[in-house]
Amino acid sequence: MYTLLIVIHIIACLILISAILLQSGRGGGLAGMFGGGG
Repeated sequence: MYTLLIVIHIIACLILISAILLQSGRGGGLAGMFGGGG
């Protein structure tokens, strides 16, 4: 059961990371927040 929760957590993290990368690739807002001047 514990392993299943870890796997779900890792998958959720990968989905979030890929979403952030896609948004920053389109010039999205998160890249501006973290990148400063870019």
